[in-house]
Amino acid sequence: MLVKVPGVNGLGKTKGTRDAGNKVLEKLQGDYDIEEIHVNNDLLGEQEDLIYKNSLKMFEGQDKTIFLGGDHSISYGIGKAFLEWCKSEKKEPGLIVFDAHADLMPAMKEPTHEEWLRALIDNC
Repeated sequence: MLVKVPGVNGLGKTKGTRDAGNKVLEKLQGDYDIEEIHVNNDLLGEQEDLIYKNSLKMFEGQDKTIFLGGDHSISYGIGKAFLEWCKSEKKEPGLIVFDAHADLMPAMKEPTHEEWLRALIDNC
């Protein structure tokens, strides 16, 4: 399952990333199950909740899911859902992050692309 999540909360720095899922899909060949979490980038609290709830459903119903952003702010809701799913399934979660920087700035109310990982560690 491929899931497009065109969420952006990069404080104006990452607006082009909302189209990344479509750009990746243009290059892929083959048949894929494709879903999209439709987000409103102007309502960040609602966006985070929507990403979390939909991601949790994906983990519960799919063997493998790949999420295509948006910027890293979508990673908080996805990560939170993954950790909750692992806990409910009594599985040990693992997370490997490949990134040029750590995304560990002090967390804001709605995590942006710069502090999503710290918010995940602090809150989950």
